Amino acid sequence: LFVLGLSSTIHPMRVNSLSVIDTVCLIVFRVFVFFVCKSKERISRLEGGIMIFLYVAFTAYIIIR
Repeated sequence: LFVLGLSSTIHPMRVNSLSVIDTVCLIVFRVFVFFVCKSKERISRLEGGIMIFLYVAFTAYIIIR
C-alpha cells in the first residue's frame, strides 16, 4: 500500500469504474467470510455452498464483462 500511495502522490493514477465495482464486491465478500468465521469454529455446508456460489458468480461476472 505504501508503494502505490507514494507512486500516486508523485504521478496521479486513473481509477477505472470497473475496478471500483470489483473492490466493493470483494469487500462485501470479505465481510461475509469474516462473520461466518467469527460466528463459530466450523463452516457449515450451507455457508461453504454460499461461498462457492459467490466465487463462481464473481468469476462469471469478471469473464462476461
